[in-house]
Amino acid sequence: MTPEEARDLRIASSEVFEASGGGKGPADEEAVTIAFAFASVVVTQDLEGWGRIGAG
Repeated sequence: MTPEEARDLRIASSEVFEASGGGKGPADEEAVTIAFAFASVVVTQDLEGWGRIGAG
């Protein structure tokens, strides 16, 4: 990324932030996805000694 591209990105991101009302947080439309994500389990390595999850 060139210095000019970095400057343009910074300016554009500020414009988007201001256009969104200056706040940060999930949109109401994301509620279903958020609920699913928080109810899910993700691992990045083997869980040795746990066996197969959900194999009750």
